[in-house]
Amino acid sequence: MLPPVWQAAAKTYANNGAVSRVGEIDTIEILHRPNKGPSPVHKSAFNPSDTADVISARITPKDGGPTLTHHIYQDGTGTTKKGDERK
Repeated sequence: MLPPVWQAAAKTYANNGAVSRVGEIDTIEILHRPNKGPSPVHKSAFNPSDTADVISARITPKDGGPTLTHHIYQDGTGTTKKGDERK
């Protein structure tokens, strides 16, 4: 279970940044990284120079587009790859 602050961040991103990137969303799966401990909160592997905590989410668009892993930040913004602007 995600801590409340991360639940809010995921909802904010799903309703804003993710929709602007992929359109209407079919599914969102929060990914757990067992090698990083029991919490889904971790540092970015996309961008090791980014020291902010993130959660990884696999997001599938309704239009059948590709399923991508997104990094969601505590403020409700997110990215899909290194160099992305947080939305």
